[in-house]
Amino acid sequence: MGLEFFLVFLGIVIFLISFLGIILPFLPGVPLAWFGLFLYAYFTDFLTVSLSTVLIFLGLTALTLVLDVFGPLLGARRRKATRYGVLGVVLGIVCGVVVLGPVGFLIGPLLGAFLGELFAGRESRDALRTSIGAALGILASSIVKFLVLLAMLIVFLLALWI
Repeated sequence: MGLEFFLVFLGIVIFLISFLGIILPFLPGVPLAWFGLFLYAYFTDFLTVSLSTVLIFLGLTALTLVLDVFGPLLGARRRKATRYGVLGVVLGIVCGVVVLGPVGFLIGPLLGAFLGELFAGRESRDALRTSIGAALGILASSIVKFLVLLAMLIVFLLALWI
């Protein structure tokens, strides 16, 4: 009984921290939640959370990691970003995190896309559109992370209920 209570408590704490990962880019929320779900499934011998469920969520976790990196790029490309705009997004992500910390993950791609487009000779209005596209990519990535986390939480809570 003691181990099961500890696993439930640990799982709940991990999920609470994981949801913070949606707004705090330095916190790997979805991978952390997956690890918590995996631990619970493993220590309960995959009786209430099957191995196939854990593996499906592993794939969804990998998808969220890919979207975190490529979401801003895809958003900028949808707004017809030039090569310099895309390069600005990439440099903005890297430099933003280095210079501004976690907040830089959000501000960096926006500023990078804007400056890259200006460098490419585009008007500020078009550069702003590309920057907004990068922001929409970040937003889309966050929505997907939230949905995956919510699905994992529901599976975890259903496992406790059964």
